Amino acid sequence: MYSRGWESNDEPQGEACMTAIEEADRLLISAGTVAEALLVASRRNVGEEVEPLSRVEQS
Repeated sequence: MYSRGWESNDEPQGEACMTAIEEADRLLISAGTVAEALLVASRRNVGEEVEPLSRVEQS
């Protein structure tokens, strides 16, 4: 499981979202969203945890 830096009350639905993502068989995400996630993760020093998003299959 990934480190969850938002585990405070500032993201009340974060836990439910993360559970849905972890339980999904397949996820679809736009290239723009991946790029933004990688940039934000890098600034928050969690880039290694988010980096696998850039290696997913293209559909």
